[in-house]
Amino acid sequence: MKYLLALATIAGALLIGGVASAATFEVKMLNKGSDGQMMVFEPALLKIQPGDTVKFVPTDKTHDAKTIPGMLPFGAQPFKGALSQELSVTFQEPGIYGYRCAPHFGFGMVID
Repeated sequence: MKYLLALATIAGALLIGGVASAATFEVKMLNKGSDGQMMVFEPALLKIQPGDTVKFVPTDKTHDAKTIPGMLPFGAQPFKGALSQELSVTFQEPGIYGYRCAPHFGFGMVID
């Protein structure tokens, strides 16, 4: 009985630890980046783990974040934020995701 209780405690701690280890990252959508470049996502590149969340923040208005069709890992769900609204996305599938700001895509506001 003590063995089962100890095993259940360890299993519970591992499950809680797995949830607690997920991180949240912030990507700002800017008219002008810290390097002076216009219409950017900052940071431009993140390395995250499955279960991590990325919060896209329209620091300047009229930005959104939207996946680029065909530029997602197999099994990943596309996302699309509303104009000038914050968007939080929890990534489950490992791989490289392409995304863009729909209104400023023509200005190069794209990560691919």
